[in-house]
Amino acid sequence: MGTTNADAGRTGIRIITDKSLYLKEFCKVSANGRKPLVSNEQFDFSRENLVGMTFVDTSNFFLLPVIYPEIYFNNDDKTMRQAIKGYMNYLCTTCRVVDGFQDITLGKETPTFKSRFFTIPHFTKLDNPTQELTFTVPAETSGYFMGELTRHWMNAISDEQSGIAHYNGYREDYNNYSHSAAVAYIKPNKTYTRVDWGCLIFMMVPISAPYSNYNADATSPRVPELQLQFSCSIMDTRINKVNETLTSLLLKWANIVVADSGDYGEANRTYLSLPEEVNEDLIFGNVVIG
Repeated sequence: MGTTNADAGRTGIRIITDKSLYLKEFCKVSANGRKPLVSNEQFDFSRENLVGMTFVDTSNFFLLPVIYPEIYFNNDDKTMRQAIKGYMNYLCTTCRVVDGFQDITLGKETPTFKSRFFTIPHFTKLDNPTQELTFTVPAETSGYFMGELTRHWMNAISDEQSGIAHYNGYREDYNNYSHSAAVAYIKPNKTYTRVDWGCLIFMMVPISAPYSNYNADATSPRVPELQLQFSCSIMDTRINKVNETLTSLLLKWANIVVADSGDYGEANRTYLSLPEEVNEDLIFGNVVIG
């Protein structure tokens, strides 16, 4: 998701700089305008070089459900709504691994001239190729509901026998928004005071149902893991609105899970039972998906 004008580019660089302790310290100067690290004017010059260099932790992330598929959530059947809410909350609560984010590349084309002594690369576009993500979760305690509901979701979009999108009886024209979900993916700093990186994973549609966990081996009892694959798109914190939204969600999450504040926690006898409670004010309603 690129910027469209110079103002957006300047906003983007401020977001990047404000989140980086290293960059902010690197930009500081001493009273006489020189860097203390270079001029050795401070006894503890190591702080100028080492602050902000605590490296990121790949295990530090969390997911929050923000959009449910309309074919379940806007359905008249109460069981439909309960099932998809349970599915998305289990996915976000128990997910151990998120895999599939791709490096961003700058696509280029090289014209060929009659004289082959030189070539000129023409850079054409900035690609964000993340189109599929895999979420690894532990198998359910009973009922295999994650695998079964994944198949149910896929079947509602394209029936296994007829190929028709019956949408579980939901009366709506066929469109991507009606049968897709969205989650917020946030990688906070270790103190949960800032979003180091995050994104809105939207247009999530399952592309495979995990049936391999039904394989059996009587000589090797174990608890299998499910790998849930989704086709999706992402908008990350390079976009100012997404950055603001994820920061708001992080602060609410930290108040409930990390801090015992006056609004949340043991002091107020409130406890988080579902991740979706963080999103009760429908903060993502202000994010335009297009």
